[in-house]
Order: sequence, then C-alpha cells, then structure tokens
Amino acid sequence: MNPMKIVSKPADGSDRTLEFAWLHEHGASLRGYWVALLKNELLASGRKLECVLEEVRARGLESKALVHRIAE
Repeated sequence: MNPMKIVSKPADGSDRTLEFAWLHEHGASLRGYWVALLKNELLASGRKLECVLEEVRARGLESKALVHRIAE
C-alpha cells in the first residue's frame, strides 16, 4: 500500500484556502463521499471516485480541481 501524501499547497503553487474552507463548512453533510472542488465551488460529488473524476474531466478541470474523500 502506498502512503498518502498530504499537501496544503500543490506543486503549482495554487492556494487551496477556499477549498479547505468549503470542506470545513459543508463536509459534514457529505461524509463518505468523494468531492471535487475548485475554489468555493463543488464541481462533483459521489460515492465512487471514478464517477467524480469523470465529471471533472468532462468539464476540463482535472488538473485544477481538488479531489478529496470525506471520512465517514
């Protein structure tokens, strides 16, 4: 199993403050879900990572979105 790496600032230098604020404010209502966020906008959510990634790719935002699973 590969250990997960947690970063507060991606290699591209983008600021994730708005995404983390969104998770803090809304995360409790989506426990057990994968979410894709860009700034303070929820791009996609679902129980299956593949479905969330598909939605993000369809919008052309896969390199910009923060994808995160909210623990149950």
